[in-house]
Amino acid sequence: MILRKPLVGKPLEDEKLEKLWPILKFIATYHRYQVDGFERIPKRGRALVVTNHSLATYDLLLLGAAILCQHRRHPVALGDRKLFALPWMAKWMTRIGVVEGNPKNAETALRDGKLVIVAPGGMKEAIRPSTQKRKIVWKNRKGFAQIAIRTQAPVILAACPKADDLYNVLPNPLTKLLYRKLRIPFVVMKGWGPTLLPKPVKLVHHISEKIRPPRWKEGDPRFEDKVDRFHDRVSKAMEELLAKTGKKTGSPFV
Repeated sequence: MILRKPLVGKPLEDEKLEKLWPILKFIATYHRYQVDGFERIPKRGRALVVTNHSLATYDLLLLGAAILCQHRRHPVALGDRKLFALPWMAKWMTRIGVVEGNPKNAETALRDGKLVIVAPGGMKEAIRPSTQKRKIVWKNRKGFAQIAIRTQAPVILAACPKADDLYNVLPNPLTKLLYRKLRIPFVVMKGWGPTLLPKPVKLVHHISEKIRPPRWKEGDPRFEDKVDRFHDRVSKAMEELLAKTGKKTGSPFV
């Protein structure tokens, strides 16, 4: 049986997110947000929650808030390194539990028994055109696989396919050029009607079963091979989950 737990109406009771909560509650209501398979997210112990990356990005905040509401557990989210170059942004993200996305921070949190959320596709995946929606951009993004194997943290997929429907992102050669040369996330997009407001689509995060990483020992000569195989396995599982759940609209809360 799939368990669906509502975010809307649940008190957050957390000082760090006290000011952000009304906004998250509004967004959750606007999108009728749900988590499908929430019982698969552990209440304790290390785990790496791997997600797809949308242009809007706030679907990741909703997932983190849902975990905090239901499990009273503070997930550690890995954020884009470039955002931490801005002092005010770095301060704000740190307050809500986001740390700079690098291997050291990720491994430290996992070895401390934390729940870590990462979107391997990063900004490159977020700004892809709508012609590529429901697709992941993880080909050379193997850091999450390395970290999962090194820390022996199980991977749990969290797919939110409808997040790609919040905006129509138009193909634009300038987008590719600016990102490749300067890492600037420039996009041409359309929201609800003629506005830039996100479309009021229903957002559902679909949670997978745990995917256990292969065992290894320090100095293992097959480590890179194990990383490649595990990366391929997880990537394929996410592609299948996005394709499968992307056809659904979700059902009422249970």
